[in-house]
Amino acid sequence: IGTDRFGQPVLVNRQLFDFPQRLIIGSVEPHYFAGVTGGRKSIFPGLCDLATTERNHNLANSLEAQPLRLKGNPVAEHFEELMQVLPSGSLYSIQLVTDAAGKVASVACGQLNEAFAEAVETALQIYANTIENPYDTVLCELQAPLDGNLYQAQKALENCRGGVRKGGSIIVLSACDEGVGSPHFYEQAKAWNVEKNEPGDGIFRFGSHKLSRVNAMRREIDVRLFSEVDAEAARLVFYEPVDNLESYLNHRARAIPGFRLALVRDAGHVVLQAGNS
Repeated sequence: IGTDRFGQPVLVNRQLFDFPQRLIIGSVEPHYFAGVTGGRKSIFPGLCDLATTERNHNLANSLEAQPLRLKGNPVAEHFEELMQVLPSGSLYSIQLVTDAAGKVASVACGQLNEAFAEAVETALQIYANTIENPYDTVLCELQAPLDGNLYQAQKALENCRGGVRKGGSIIVLSACDEGVGSPHFYEQAKAWNVEKNEPGDGIFRFGSHKLSRVNAMRREIDVRLFSEVDAEAARLVFYEPVDNLESYLNHRARAIPGFRLALVRDAGHVVLQAGNS
């Protein structure tokens, strides 16, 4: 259908153009590097080629790509550009936003971009929590089904890191009874150049952002994990395991005057944002 900012071809499933009327149904909630789900994500990456998706996801190596951020988010801005490449035509959409109880909070209907923008406003009201005074330690708890593996558990880290002061610590609480998750992700970690924060061969691939982001975060905050994941495996993907949560918190409380602790339930959906975000 055209080319993107990289001068590369953008391919979309031909069936999108086989019908005069198209209905797109989606839900809008926090996404840790695209800003939010829903809207244009039904097409990019939903109906586009892997190469275009990979170019987009590689923009997530920047920590400016954050949950609930669209402006100044390189991934979200690339999505906007891709929508402009899409041939004009009617794309009617129904965009849902659910609340903490999983009930429908709002329904936005209309052309895709307009319905998406309306749903985003509601999502910001529901999911965003502004933190004026960051915490020394944040415990972020994942609930099923997002607590299955470490690959998914990163959502809690991404959503809650905005509430941690520089030099503070964040602990992801997740069962991870499936282990690390993606074997591809784990194999990339084995050859990762930690100092340069890039793949050993310098070529960023699909999923590389999962490693580069956590490695970059731990240079500013202490990234921890309380789970069933093997300690060696957790360290390989840049999480420092916590064996005894109570002992760790007691030590932090004694060492830091005026120690401030936050517990975030359902951290796969709740987003903490610094007051200046």
